[in-house]
Amino acid sequence: MKLLVIQVEQLHKIFKLCGSPSDDYWEKMKFPHASFRTYERCIAEKFKDVAPSALSLLETLLSIDPDMRGTATDALNSEVNTALHILGNTLTGN
Repeated sequence: MKLLVIQVEQLHKIFKLCGSPSDDYWEKMKFPHASFRTYERCIAEKFKDVAPSALSLLETLLSIDPDMRGTATDALNSEVNTALHILGNTLTGN
């Protein structure tokens, strides 16, 4: 029972940041519609000081819907990773 409580608490934390799934999502996943509180997505507000390219990457990677979620390949091909790679080469002299 304790594990179930922890899992539900984790879902609330995820939904609080990423927003609650839509009714279509619940139907597509064939889950019964859960009785979670409805949360609005607030990633942009929580990370308002992050560069736009990094925020875009976060928005993609933190998508609730797996069909919309970015992949590791997307992250590696992102502007953010390219910039980090260039910065790393500059700092190491490569």
